[in-house]
Amino acid sequence: LNLNLDLNSSTMNFVGISSLVIVALFVGGNAAWKPFSPEETLFTYTRCMEDNAKGDLALAKKWMTWKLEQDPKSACYAKCVLVGLELFDESTKTFKGDNILEQYNKYKSYTSQDEAGVKKFQQAVQALGTIDSSDCVKVLQKYGPVHAQFTDVQKNVYFGKKEITDKIYNADPTVKKRNETMFRFCERSNFKDGSPELCTLRKTGITTNNKHLDCLFRGLRYLDRNGKINPDEIKRD
Repeated sequence: LNLNLDLNSSTMNFVGISSLVIVALFVGGNAAWKPFSPEETLFTYTRCMEDNAKGDLALAKKWMTWKLEQDPKSACYAKCVLVGLELFDESTKTFKGDNILEQYNKYKSYTSQDEAGVKKFQQAVQALGTIDSSDCVKVLQKYGPVHAQFTDVQKNVYFGKKEITDKIYNADPTVKKRNETMFRFCERSNFKDGSPELCTLRKTGITTNNKHLDCLFRGLRYLDRNGKINPDEIKRD
């Protein structure tokens, strides 16, 4: 696989990106579920804020402190986050707690959260079951009591506390750091500094490293977590 990427450009031609993503499907593909990283959750929170606050900074600040009111914007923000973290399946209108414990176990050494509390949170989410409508307000009305009861557990499991993410950034070199570009993260994850392959990539934009391509396309969200094309993110760029 030999792709020419203009790494110095902040945007790429839509048709060109579409072609690259189609090729990248053969690189990524489906894989077993894995826990969300701090970077992935931060992206979800940020993107959902951008799409739903619509310039309302006061409301966005409330969301940043995990405060949710029963208004249309907050409802759609909450639904966006729940879908992004795979706690709500919009296609089946079902709340999903299947992976909560696995998410917790991956990073539990960085928190003081006890497993019993996580299991109660998981059970509460599972008990919500399926609802009649995936309308934003309906989703938040159903999830609201669980959010209120388990806010601290959610913050511990889904990186809602800076002290938790700071520990992870300092201890785990495989995690994308705060303010680190996706290009740099994928480079250091797949090439040794000063290696001929990295030098060639930086000089020409050409790479034959499939893992690097997979990292880049997933990191830019041109591919989703399941390796499927994400046209909405491609259009945004």
